[in-house]
Amino acid sequence: PAAAPAPAAPTPSAVPTSTPAPLSKAACKNPDALGIGRVVEVDTTGGPGFGFEHFKQLDFLRDHASTYGLDPSRGDLVGFSAGGQLATVAGLEENVAGIVDLDGAVDPVAALTAPNKALGRAARQLLGCAPSACPGEWQDARTVTHIDATSPPMLIIHSIDDPTVPFSQALDLTQALRRAGRP
Repeated sequence: PAAAPAPAAPTPSAVPTSTPAPLSKAACKNPDALGIGRVVEVDTTGGPGFGFEHFKQLDFLRDHASTYGLDPSRGDLVGFSAGGQLATVAGLEENVAGIVDLDGAVDPVAALTAPNKALGRAARQLLGCAPSACPGEWQDARTVTHIDATSPPMLIIHSIDDPTVPFSQALDLTQALRRAGRP
């Protein structure tokens, strides 16, 4: 039998506005002994358009901050590799207190020409469409397009010999932050 066609990737306007099942996706802990307050881990599930999950989870946490003892004005986002792209874009759009980018694939457009072809495939999966089919989404997914003088501080850590994400992505991000006068 023929396989069923893959479902269409959600677009920002198609992302449901209902509250997600947060406790299955976000785990709240209270490390008071360390003096750092609460830590929230958002687990995205992958698949086309999965980056929109970050926005739904941030909205949920902001809406229920008092329930979990959170202070939204003190929230930071951390992301590794593809999660670096999600954390940086979500953090810049949602104006969190700070962002940590660890070996982040922060430019899906540049990923298309990266030596490691898996990075380009991952970018296509993240966005759920080809650049020719949705050029606006590809441009919007580039972290540098969201940086301005009001951007939160960002810590960028990137291995110079990362076999997947070129170091140039960290350099481009750093230069964009400096041009905007941001740390």
